[in-house]
Amino acid sequence: MFDVIVCDPDDGEYESSALGLFYTAISRATTLGDKDGLNSAIYFTGEHATEARIRRIGKRKGSTQECTRVGERRRWVDYIQKRTLETKLSKRKQKRIIKWGTSTKYNFTTLKERIDKYIHNKKIPTCNKNKKKRKTPSSPTSIITIFE
Repeated sequence: MFDVIVCDPDDGEYESSALGLFYTAISRATTLGDKDGLNSAIYFTGEHATEARIRRIGKRKGSTQECTRVGERRRWVDYIQKRTLETKLSKRKQKRIIKWGTSTKYNFTTLKERIDKYIHNKKIPTCNKNKKKRKTPSSPTSIITIFE
């Protein structure tokens, strides 16, 4: 469809609020042209089209400090990675869940009714520290049972 990209990077001010804009322009050049991307091209124009500007993608103008949005994204990725657990489900069970998730469809009303029923049948945890809280299901298999 397109053989080239012409990119006029700003001084970094706009990209600090549009995270990844310049990076996306650069990376898309490898997906243009022929099927392996070797015959695609990206051309730069403008006063800020410098090697230094490319090397400081994600950094604040005139600083080594990362842009706010870059820091937020990094912290979010760290948060998710720290809370990622290895599943104890067998490969067979994992495949069953994925198959169910990709092949099952519900309209909004049915989905809402099932979620409401599920929530209604669960005890609401109390704030009293002396009472035991009922553990709500957190594994994919327990969530799947809502919809079966």
